This record gives sequence, structure tokens and C-alpha cells, in this order.
Amino acid sequence: MLFASYAGEEIDNDLLIQMGYIPETFTGSIMRDALKFFYENESRKVFSQMIALRRFKIWDHHITVLNNNPIYPTTNEAGYKLHFMLSDISVKAAVENNHPAITGDKTNVELESGQITIVHVPKGKHLAPIPLGTHNFFHIDLAPSIWPLLKKNKQAAALLTAIKKAKTHGQAQINTAPVAINVYCMGLIEQIRQHAYSGQIADIYLQKKCWQLLSYFATSFAQQGKKARRPLTPKDVNTLDNVKAMMKLQLHEHFNADILGRNFNIAPGILARNFQQLFHSSIYDFSRNYKMEQAFKQLVKRTLSPGKLAQLLGFKNTATFTRAFHAYWGYKPAYIRQMKNNTL
Repeated sequence: MLFASYAGEEIDNDLLIQMGYIPETFTGSIMRDALKFFYENESRKVFSQMIALRRFKIWDHHITVLNNNPIYPTTNEAGYKLHFMLSDISVKAAVENNHPAITGDKTNVELESGQITIVHVPKGKHLAPIPLGTHNFFHIDLAPSIWPLLKKNKQAAALLTAIKKAKTHGQAQINTAPVAINVYCMGLIEQIRQHAYSGQIADIYLQKKCWQLLSYFATSFAQQGKKARRPLTPKDVNTLDNVKAMMKLQLHEHFNADILGRNFNIAPGILARNFQQLFHSSIYDFSRNYKMEQAFKQLVKRTLSPGKLAQLLGFKNTATFTRAFHAYWGYKPAYIRQMKNNTL
């Protein structure tokens, strides 16, 4: 079964509608080229979208709960799921588990509003009481092939250790301390939802966004327990937004904290720390990554050659640009430019 719904019972395939049209209620929530499913009964109405990639499976669910019967808060396919609680609710699911370390046959998973959680869903039911109303559940299923690749990220060591420990003890929830969904995360989720690509171009683009969400979670997980920085003031945030805007407008420039600090009359060290705190990126990485994102768009449109892009983005030659692009996207610019894509 490709999809199992959010009820206390299994759903037969003939009760599940794979949608070839979009009801007006959901037209503002559509992901391009996603498989779309609809199911309803006396307990709830569920509209789900799924995009299957090589190492990730993206799910976006809109659930209208009609009564107090417990339902599934995720699809019941077994595996690890990176879950983003986008609705203003908290859900506690009792996950069936026959692990020998578990007393009884269930372990709890808590999905908190505004938080990211990695959970392991074994085969079996994982029911949760969910408040009445319409709620949005967004999660990414993680393929087993991800973990060897994640070992290359030093920031992921703590997460991988926690996953191993949880597996030993039969725990379904990996992170007991919350990781917040911040502006950076929501930006990536919206980029996934609103992407305008198709075919292999879409696969490359969406894989990158999923990796960025997973990397953010791994980095945040590794920093748990460290002393929190002071909150940024509204003035700090306004200044940092202006700094970011300048870098976006002047793509040919190579910015650093010294140059930007002089422009905005801020000590370079303070600017660098505040920028990292707000945007989850160093000034250098943000500038380089934004250039790579813009280059990807232009290459897909085939409006500019790699050589012209290198010049416009401030690289000293095409070879330097090609290396930077390949390091970010995993493909050379010429390869992206020659691929077919039907953009919106």
C-alpha cells in the first residue's frame, strides 16, 4: 500500500482516491508533480501530497478532524521520519513496539507545535488523539541510504549516536529536547511547496532542500545543551535584513564581515555572530549559497551560459564557478543547463 491513512483501521485501496483534480478547498496548498490523495470518513477528511525522491519522500498532509477518535499522525510506513509540526497543536502518539527493551508493547512520541522531531515508526499502529479542526502535518521520510552519507557531516555525529542509542533501547522518538522550526526552516519548506521544476531538475532541487532541512536539524541537535545566545533585538533583525538585502542585490561582490561591518557601522565579530544566529549561516556561506541558487535558476532557464554567469556572480573564471556550483548542487553547470525542464 502506497499510503495508509489517519484512522484506527487500515484503508483498502479502493477507498482511497488518487486525485486527478484539485478540490477548491485545497487549491492554495498544491505541490507541483506530487501524487495527491483524498480520504474521508465519519472521523476525518485527509488531503495528502507525496513526492518520492531517491533518498527522501516528502509528505504534506491537511487533516480535518471531525470527532475524538484517535488517528495516525503520520503515514504508517515503517522507517525514520523528520516531522515538522506546523499547526498550533501538540500530539502524543502511542507507537506499537515489540522491541525487547520496551516494557509493555507501546512507546510514546510527542509532536510539539513549532518543533521538529525525528521519530522511528515500526510496523504497527501509532494512534494519537488530535484536536478537532484542520491541521497541517509535514514530514520527510528518510531512506536507509541517508545514514552513511550523513556520517560525512561532522555536525551529525551527535544525531547518529542518538539514533543508535534509541534503536538499542527501542525508543521511537530520537530527540527528547525540542528543535525549533525557525524562519530558515519555513523558508525551505515553502521552497519545496512552491517549486516550479519537473523531472530530474525537480529531483535535484528537492533533494537539496531536504538535505538542508536534515542538516539544520542535525546541527541544532548537536548544539542542544550549549549556552543560549542573547535574543536579537528588533533593531538587530532590521539591520541584518538590510545586510542580507545588500548581498542579494550585489551578486558580483565578495562580502565578508569586515566589509559589511564598515558599511553598517557594526563590529565585524558582532555582525558575524548575529548573522549566524538569525540566518543559520555564516556571511560567506550565505553569499556563496545564494549565488548558487540564482545560478541554478538561470541555468534551468538557459538564459545565460556558465561563463556569463561566472562573470555576473563575481567569479574570476568559469572553472572557479564550476567547482563552486558542483560543490553545492552535486552537478556541473553545463549538465544542468542541457537538461530538459518544464517550468511553471
